[in-house]
Amino acid sequence: MQQKIRSFFRRLSKECGFAISPHRFRHTLATELMKAPERNLQLVKDLLGHRSVSTTMEYVELKMDIVGKTLGEELSLHTDICVERELQVLTQN
Repeated sequence: MQQKIRSFFRRLSKECGFAISPHRFRHTLATELMKAPERNLQLVKDLLGHRSVSTTMEYVELKMDIVGKTLGEELSLHTDICVERELQVLTQN
């Protein structure tokens, strides 16, 4: 079985034009899976055989502009809900 795996990575490296190790392949796969919008932390954790989710979290790449936008949207949604509730309370009295 190990010979088949080595052969696979030799062929893959030759086709790509640069060396690809099993470790690099595994790391790249995990990184790409965690970039996907429908990412599934538990699935990636299980695929990699990690005991702890914190180990898998190393593959999560935070893009601060997206984080800021998402937080802003959530905050504005929450703020709008709070303002609506306050208006309802004021108009009921």
